[in-house]
Amino acid sequence: MNKIGSFKILNSFTITGRGLVLLGDLIDGNVKVGATIIFKIFEKEITRKVTGVEMADNLSTREFWVGLTFMTNEDIMNKEFEGVKIGEQTIDIFE
Repeated sequence: MNKIGSFKILNSFTITGRGLVLLGDLIDGNVKVGATIIFKIFEKEITRKVTGVEMADNLSTREFWVGLTFMTNEDIMNKEFEGVKIGEQTIDIFE
């Protein structure tokens, strides 16, 4: 796999019907739909394809973040990530 970027996860939340969103900052490089991300939950390494890249903002504080979605319909049906909060961590993004 070819590394194309790094992303710092600051927070996570769930959107009904879309699944878990990783909210944070793109540190370097780029991210796109179809890229592969690897992150940890409870010391378990999870590998998924990015299914969506969104912008999030708080206009009152002038803060901006990137939101990455990665769940498949199978993940949503299995509820593997239901109620999970992803801890702050820096992850690599691969092509």
